[in-house]
Amino acid sequence: MRLSAIFICLLPLFGCAHAHRHPDSIAIDSRAVLLFEDARKDESTAKSPALYRFQKGDRTLLYLASSHSTDPNSDTFQLVRYVFKSEKPDVAIAEGFETRLGFNPKGVFERASRGETEDFYPDGEPSFIMEQAKANGTPVIGGEPSDQDVYKALVSKGYSANDMIGFYFVRRIPQIRRSGEVKDMASLERSFTNYSKAKARDVGIQNFKFSFEEFKDWYSTKQGKELGINAGEKGETAPIDGHYFTQQLSRIITTIRDEHILTTISDMLNKYPKVFIAYGSSHYRIEHRALKAALGEPKELGLKGDQ
Repeated sequence: MRLSAIFICLLPLFGCAHAHRHPDSIAIDSRAVLLFEDARKDESTAKSPALYRFQKGDRTLLYLASSHSTDPNSDTFQLVRYVFKSEKPDVAIAEGFETRLGFNPKGVFERASRGETEDFYPDGEPSFIMEQAKANGTPVIGGEPSDQDVYKALVSKGYSANDMIGFYFVRRIPQIRRSGEVKDMASLERSFTNYSKAKARDVGIQNFKFSFEEFKDWYSTKQGKELGINAGEKGETAPIDGHYFTQQLSRIITTIRDEHILTTISDMLNKYPKVFIAYGSSHYRIEHRALKAALGEPKELGLKGDQ
């Protein structure tokens, strides 16, 4: 499952929709996000993948509540194809990279395409969205808050750099195991070493030192079990009030992320007529109350349009 000017397309290969501030500004209250354990009580939002259309005057939001997949034949990928072919969005918001990077960040696009084959997308549907956007001349922007903003928020609540980076890596393990990057503890160690150093550098953490042995100790102390290559599975990093440390931290980070996602949606709707966003279905469930309050009731779309 992962440029500074809003009016400029930085890659000449991508078209640039005409962005302008809409006179009837749309405001989505990002503080209205739900906690995940409350959001999942609403069975009407449980379907995954599902595509929803919100309409507010001449503004359209297409929200794909995705079921993360690496398979181009999956329902999630089919819905992405439908959106670009039939709905023709003016801008797309993709999961997994920071909004601050702006439109069509070259490095993100290059990384996303690595290892792709005809029947396998190691980075899942976000990389397919980038591919489809490029083919259709649609600008793409990330929906993630900056690591710096998340880090500052966590430090203010008493968490450490090791907590943040340890959590992010545990959450990443299932994906890198599915992609084939991790097959055993030796490859897990290599991946952690590379990832933790890069993430600390991105966040701007000075003099960061967190060895793999220290990470293993951190994991066993925080989680109450030994680290293995199956870590991160079975809801271990789900944003719920569970007994794992990573679940508690996930609740906080999820709220930070979803508030930022809603801010990004609002910003894009005030500049573009038709906005497409694809995020994991749990995010839709957390955000849908705020979206409905601002945009009204959505309609579910299938591969042939309105359901």
